[in-house]
Amino acid sequence: MHHALRRYIVARASGREHAEWARWEPEAKGWVGCTEIETQGYPSYRVRTPGMPWCSYLGRDTTIAEDAELAAFFEAHVDPGFGFTPLRGQVSRRRRTCLREWKARGRELLDRARAQREAPDIRPKALLADEFAAPGKGLRSLKKAKRAE
Repeated sequence: MHHALRRYIVARASGREHAEWARWEPEAKGWVGCTEIETQGYPSYRVRTPGMPWCSYLGRDTTIAEDAELAAFFEAHVDPGFGFTPLRGQVSRRRRTCLREWKARGRELLDRARAQREAPDIRPKALLADEFAAPGKGLRSLKKAKRAE
């Protein structure tokens, strides 16, 4: 999984998505990823199987996209301005450590979110003005009750 994490981060940092189609390129003497429109006139095949899970950055390998802990980490720690570029250097040097640390940090975030969701609704004590707003409460509650009769 740590190899998939490195490939995922590098692809996200460079903005390179996995092609859903492949065509035979005679000059390269091999299959080249392309779009459906670029397959016109070339021998081609569809890499993505309809109905099967697909990651736009790793293709058929959806281990990273399906991992909730990594998704929580990326959501909380990826800067919208820089994207995945700062993470690319870290994961290239020590991918196993990054996988372990990032999953642990994502797990902490998910645990905190679950704890907040499951916590009882705790309301602060009412302010003094709120306490006396209803008739029949407070210092003059007896006077109000007598007038009402």
